[in-house]
Amino acid sequence: MALQFPELYNIAITKRISIADLNRKGIGTIKFRRDFQGDKFRNWERILLSWEQLTLDDNCSDRVWWTLSKNGKFTVKSFYR
Repeated sequence: MALQFPELYNIAITKRISIADLNRKGIGTIKFRRDFQGDKFRNWERILLSWEQLTLDDNCSDRVWWTLSKNGKFTVKSFYR
């Protein structure tokens, strides 16, 4: 969510939750500091629609994907992205 929807991530209270936890507890587990409207609301609707179409395998664990930075190196900044 942080990369695709930074405006929602910035107002999210729930920032560190695994996909496995969201799968168990539901997408409504994500809480925000304030209500949103306009583009933020439309983006939240996109997230909800994507979540409904998502199929998860309970026998898999979450993984961290560390992509390279633009110069092709592993950096802490590229890890957080």
